[in-house]
Amino acid sequence: MNSKLLKLFLLPLLLLFTCFGKVTAQYNLKLKYKNSSVYAGIEVGAKGVKMSLLEIGKNAKKNGAFNALKNTAVNTDFISFTNATFHASLTAFCNLY
Repeated sequence: MNSKLLKLFLLPLLLLFTCFGKVTAQYNLKLKYKNSSVYAGIEVGAKGVKMSLLEIGKNAKKNGAFNALKNTAVNTDFISFTNATFHASLTAFCNLY
């Protein structure tokens, strides 16, 4: 019974530390514009999984002010539709998310 309680206590604690580490990593971005917004997109395509992180400036509609903060691609050959490439794509998607 004590081991069940310990597991119930440790799991949320472990998740808290894991999430805290990921949240603090977001503040290492070098933003270029004042009053900007940061957007992320993940795409699963034929060759793999891609992620882009963009900073959109306040006047982006007028002058196209954007800054590519990060572009990442994980080539998994998703188009071959095999079990291995499906799991590789799923793992890449989860890691990028």
